[in-house]
Formats: sequence, structure tokens, C-alpha cells
Amino acid sequence: MVREQWLKQGKDEMPWALAFGAPPVASIAAAFPLPAGVSEGEYVGMLAGKSLDMVKCELSDLLVPANTEIVLEGTLSFKDKAPEGPFEDYIGLHVEGESSMQPLFTVNAITYRDDAILPASVPGRITDESHTTASMASEELLELLKQHGLPIKDAYAPFETMATWCALKVDNESLARMKTNSDELCTRIGDLAFNSKAAMC
Repeated sequence: MVREQWLKQGKDEMPWALAFGAPPVASIAAAFPLPAGVSEGEYVGMLAGKSLDMVKCELSDLLVPANTEIVLEGTLSFKDKAPEGPFEDYIGLHVEGESSMQPLFTVNAITYRDDAILPASVPGRITDESHTTASMASEELLELLKQHGLPIKDAYAPFETMATWCALKVDNESLARMKTNSDELCTRIGDLAFNSKAAMC
């Protein structure tokens, strides 16, 4: 959507900025599936109860949170491309496929605070932060299933699965009253999980 606006102006590139160490509420809101046209900045302000202090980037009119640790700035070309991939996913498996040509991002400036901290996620093999996301995902999934009236008593995502499995404890008496079968129950659980944040933690 943003790219299209720049193309309509006849531009062959657009500015971008990437903020590391932005306020947590901004990082959380960035992952929300907001409708097209809704301002993420205004949404962050709503969550925080006040607007964020913002500053203009060095090379463009883009704004970033004033207390960001590190900011990368540059341009995204609409014409130039560079090879990307293949990648290794977060559980340590190589994704099949070849490199593909993707739009070229160029970094033109890096600014940072004194003694800046680079927040980083190091997904991969045990032990990493997947342990934390697994426990959060299982709790969120449990709450989601209960809200939809499913007979689930407990949920547990073992650390060893790196949040890719979740064991569910079923209330058999409540399940019997539902007069359903295992296929229908599993389908309903899957539909709820994969259409929610619980499956994305």
C-alpha cells in the first residue's frame, strides 16, 4: 500500500527506517494485524494512553520513537533487486528452495544512543527464547479454547518442541455432552488456533 503511493508519484525508490529498541508497546503493536489505513502510531498511543515522543530521521521525513536505541535508515528500490535466501527457519531446519531476486534495501545511515543496546532474538535450537514463547503460546491457546466453549482443561507446549507442539488435556465428561467426534474437535481447535495469535507466538 505504501509502495503504491510512492509509485503513483513517479518515484523509483522510497525511504525506510528500522528502529531497534523501540518502546515495547510499539514492538507489540507492530505485530498486530491492523486493518489497512489504520495508523499504527495512533494505535500505539491508544494502547499506551499517550502519544509517543517521535523524532525525524536524519535522511527523510520519516518519524521514529525518540527513545529508540538504534535506527537504520535507507531506501527501498522499486527497480533494483538482489538475491535473497534460502533461509534456515527458527527450529534449525533449512527451508527448501533457491535464492530469489527481491527488492534491494540500501542502508545509508545508522544512528544510535550512547551505550546503545541492540535487542536481539536468537531463535534456533535449545536453549533459546522459544522456551518462553512456548509457555506463552500454550496459555494463550488454553484461554482461547475455553472462551469458545471447548472442553479443554489444560495446555502444555513442551520446551523440546520449540513451540511447534501443544498437548491438550480434555475434559471427557464435557466432551461427551458435546456429542462430537475427535475429527470435528481437532478441526475446530486447529481453526481457532491458526486464526489467532496463539499459533503465532
